[in-house]
Amino acid sequence: MTEVTNQDIKTFMTDIKCVLGDNVMSFDSCQSCVDEQECSQDDITYEKEQLIQSVNDQKGTTRTNVVYLNTNCNLRCEYCYEGDSREGLPDQANCTESMLDTFVNEIYKREGDLNSCIVVMGGEPLLRFDLYEYLIRKVSSLPKAGGWAIPITTNAILLLDERLINQYKELQKFIKDKNIYSSIEVSYDGSGHFRRKFPNGTSSKEYVEKAIDNLVKHNIFFSMSYTIHSGNHDKVVEDMIEICERWPQCDKVALSFAHQDLDSVGIIGYTEVLRAQLRPYLNHVYSLYDIPFCGVTCGPCGRCDKSTGVGNAYLSPTTGISYADKETKKKFGQF
Repeated sequence: MTEVTNQDIKTFMTDIKCVLGDNVMSFDSCQSCVDEQECSQDDITYEKEQLIQSVNDQKGTTRTNVVYLNTNCNLRCEYCYEGDSREGLPDQANCTESMLDTFVNEIYKREGDLNSCIVVMGGEPLLRFDLYEYLIRKVSSLPKAGGWAIPITTNAILLLDERLINQYKELQKFIKDKNIYSSIEVSYDGSGHFRRKFPNGTSSKEYVEKAIDNLVKHNIFFSMSYTIHSGNHDKVVEDMIEICERWPQCDKVALSFAHQDLDSVGIIGYTEVLRAQLRPYLNHVYSLYDIPFCGVTCGPCGRCDKSTGVGNAYLSPTTGISYADKETKKKFGQF
């Protein structure tokens, strides 16, 4: 593995930090900086081509459907997408087995033998591992040529419990040779993880890091999701290097941007400014460690279909089934 020095990190960060200056007020105003760093037009063209391809059903693209399994959570992250509304949600609102049956059956009819992906989220979905297991067993009753992918996104706190680890390992044994892919995606924000708090206000960072170590100990396949927000936006590259060094077993890091929270930085269009500035540096880190940073290193990686959200369907315990677009709703309505 190529060693990354402090000077490398300093070089990576030089132009990223330039977006914090008063003169950078829009995406266009930093385009020359992006061009100088060879945030290549090839990358942009590649991504546009992939987006066009991903909305064409004839290409056999994977749809990314989402199940919000429950509303309850054992953390109170400051920038959670549930936001202040969490206090108004039923603490124990869960999807029912009947809701899961209906959702899976409709996806199966609509997507046929294409690969179907159902991302499981919450709340904290591991609080209802029984429902996650039910979902896995449900899709196993509907075999298809393209198979199923059922990843689960979790804050990982419960993965410190050896009993739950063993339950997950048993579930992995069950799906072996059934053309079903299941994986764990751990929400971890590196230097900004202090904003992922327990209800009493203390940071969950130490616990999550121990949970990731436990996954490594048990040789369980995992990836990470990293939310870029006002608490870590200027340390993203250092955080990615630290993740790659500490957990080389990590398959990928999915990057997302907390748009409203980043608005507090005070720069117009800051999310896209930051994404553009990060791309050449994270492309370089990817070349060193071969761990992709989804949402930014798409050009050199090319491992997936670059979902646009078109065709996606969603299941929530409080709102039922909803759709990303009218065409998807129309297709679902046929069944």
